[in-house]
Amino acid sequence: MNKDLEQAKALLENNEEYTCAACRAGESFASEEHGIRPLMRWLNEGTDLSGASAADRIVGKAAADLYVLLGVRTVYAPLMSVPARETLRAHGIVAIADTVVPAIRNRTDTGFCPMESAVWDISDPHEAKAALERKISEMMAKKWTHLPAKLTKETEEQETPMRKKLLVILLLLVVLIVLVVTRCGGKKDQQSELTDSQGFTQQSGKAELPAELKLGVVTETESGAMQLEVEQNGEKTVYVFSDITINDWYVPAVNYVVTNGLMSGTDVGGGLSLFRPNYGMTRAQLAMILYRFAGGEPVAAPRHTYGDVSSGEWYYDCVNWADTNGYIKPESTDSFGVEAYCSCEEVLAVLHRLAGSPESNASLEDYPYAPKVSETNLSAVRWAWEKGLIAEDECVWYPTQAVSRAQIALLLMRYDQLIGASGEAA
Repeated sequence: MNKDLEQAKALLENNEEYTCAACRAGESFASEEHGIRPLMRWLNEGTDLSGASAADRIVGKAAADLYVLLGVRTVYAPLMSVPARETLRAHGIVAIADTVVPAIRNRTDTGFCPMESAVWDISDPHEAKAALERKISEMMAKKWTHLPAKLTKETEEQETPMRKKLLVILLLLVVLIVLVVTRCGGKKDQQSELTDSQGFTQQSGKAELPAELKLGVVTETESGAMQLEVEQNGEKTVYVFSDITINDWYVPAVNYVVTNGLMSGTDVGGGLSLFRPNYGMTRAQLAMILYRFAGGEPVAAPRHTYGDVSSGEWYYDCVNWADTNGYIKPESTDSFGVEAYCSCEEVLAVLHRLAGSPESNASLEDYPYAPKVSETNLSAVRWAWEKGLIAEDECVWYPTQAVSRAQIALLLMRYDQLIGASGEAA
């Protein structure tokens, strides 16, 4: 047993204010600072943590790079990203986590953590630290600065008449805007809440769902969780996803994939389920969902034999179907890569192939991450952007980052809406 690690974990468990701790042969280091601040401070102060074992609340790739530079030998976290785990292991550091996710998301759950994104494509920890310092400086520069010193009495007297004039102009503009909205916004207000034939209510500004999509009835529980009632063959099933609130952007997409039997949650007892919207998706899981989505059937014989695809596994038929039809490309001639997490551009390429690989020369000028798209998947991303499968309205579609279950659900719903579940290739 690693006594240093047990001691570090105990420090976190016994003090809720601590965000990270490191122990080595009786020495202890702990901090209440959030994010990567304590790790940056320890590095800049020259704190020696070589050989120590660390426990942290959350470890993303940024923190992993810094732990490498600090020289620790073990890192534990209740929540750790896949790139963080791979970075630690690549440098001989034991990585232990209760839950591993594709990437650490930001506090508003609208995208990935800015620190995670800043070092995503950087393999050298020293370069990563420099990139983090630049990112921190950039973020600090954008913060609201202090108000200027109080104006002198003379200056105030000079500016008061001008302020009054500006205030009057502002009030007139507000009145004019109110009049315009009142007269011209009637029809729009009447359409601000849409209810489809399946009983799902959509607030104005959220994704509109066509009537032909098969959907269940979504309601809100007393605790604010998403409740979904699905009817199949005359029988009703009720799901309560305790990790989804009624206002989450992916509620319509979860409704779609669960109602159509493409994805489901994990029963945790007590009538509750977890959908795990922010978890990643492996290539085997994607093959299974695509198999259901396109109405796949078992192939007569596998196109190729892979070392990580066994006939007794739950994904066997799905993976062979996806491989034989060329929808999901293997990682190598020896390995299909069933346990590898899917990136955003990889999933778009899969859907592009399902649609028959149509040509697209659409401009990616408005797609903020266009320079990060690989040449191999450029046509697929152009097609997805042109068709409206991806947009920067609800979440971040970063090409090389792992795609979440919520994003997969949204892509499938949009594909069915815009192209049709069978696509051009089915």
